[in-house]
Amino acid sequence: MPLGLGVCTVRCIRQQARAPALTRVLHLSWPGNSFRQLKATSSCGSFNPPTVMHLRMFDLARFALEEMGHQVVGAYMSPVNDAYKKANLAAGKHRVAMSHLAAEQLPYLQADGWEAEQSEYQRTVDVLKYFSQRQHPDMQESSTETARVMLLAGADLLETFLEPGIWSEEDQETILRDYGVVCITRATTAVEELLARPGTSLSRHRQNIHIVHEPITNDISATKIRRELALGHPVRFLVPDAVAAYIKEHDLYSSPDLKR
Repeated sequence: MPLGLGVCTVRCIRQQARAPALTRVLHLSWPGNSFRQLKATSSCGSFNPPTVMHLRMFDLARFALEEMGHQVVGAYMSPVNDAYKKANLAAGKHRVAMSHLAAEQLPYLQADGWEAEQSEYQRTVDVLKYFSQRQHPDMQESSTETARVMLLAGADLLETFLEPGIWSEEDQETILRDYGVVCITRATTAVEELLARPGTSLSRHRQNIHIVHEPITNDISATKIRRELALGHPVRFLVPDAVAAYIKEHDLYSSPDLKR
């Protein structure tokens, strides 16, 4: 199963007055509710290592949701379990530690090690359920407030929803129906074309998919950063300074295999 941008949760607390949509693709619709408390979480990401692009995506999602009248009060990064068996995946303890350091850059962002600490790989839907249950006690301050966990991901993840054999139909339906997606667009993906394909889970749940356009082309990726590190090149301004220092201290991503 593919990963999203990286695990992060954005908790949005209360929709104030229902604001008009910024654009058609930013329209936020919650059937049956005049206001709703939100919490958005990405799918399990590698954070291998966490980059400034991850942080940028969290901030874009937060800004867009607040422009639509929601108050974002928190976010969570949840690195994928080691059982994901991705090539050149640093140990979970290191990725969790780096995520904690990266999260210090944004006041509403935290890292959560639950997923990485489990004995086996966790499906995206199970991570969403975990965050929904974990945050439930926080939502008891007012009986009039409701909460919703959402998946924060890049547009490339939406593409995989249409690829046979990657997602189970049940998981797709649960994620899109019960949680929804905040999707950050990438230049290579025609998102609206994906959503318009008839007879797909994406078109059935279009109202629960909220597109946020990234206006600045940014090709930063963890894969390219790992290669730069293996070559001994500087990565300052590509990852938070504290993350770069941690990588150096623990001699991560120095394998010759990464140079190719």
